[in-house]
Amino acid sequence: MARVYFASARTHHAGDALHRTIPKLFKKICNIDKSEKVAIKLHMGELGNTNYIRPVFIRKIVDMVKKEGGIPFITDTTALYGGERGNAMDYLRTAAINGFSIASMNVPVIIADGLLGFDGRKVEVNGNEIEI
Repeated sequence: MARVYFASARTHHAGDALHRTIPKLFKKICNIDKSEKVAIKLHMGELGNTNYIRPVFIRKIVDMVKKEGGIPFITDTTALYGGERGNAMDYLRTAAINGFSIASMNVPVIIADGLLGFDGRKVEVNGNEIEI
C-alpha cells in the first residue's frame, strides 16, 4: 500500500513558507525508484474558488520527482456532490482554468475514478503523519 504524507500549508513565520516546506518534506520521504510512476494526488480546486494549493508549488514537486528519476502524474477523483468536479470532463476543464494542465505541469493530469466517477474500489488506509 502506498504511503500518503501531509504537510500544513499554514505559516507562522517565513521559515515555514510552503516553498521551503515542500523540499524538506520531499527529502524526508524521497524513495523513488528509477522509472517509478508517482501519483501526486491533490484537490485542483472548484471553479471560481481559491482554496487549493497553487500550481507553482505542485510544479515544484513534479520537477523534484522527475529529478529523482520518477515518472510523475497529477491525479484526483470527481466530487460526489457533482458540480464542476462531478465528472472527469468538467473537472479537467476546471483544473485547467485553475492552472493544472499538461501544458502548465508538464505531466499528465488524470481523473482516477473514470469519466463519470464510477471506476473505483474501497481500500483500507492506515496513515502516518510527519512533523517537520
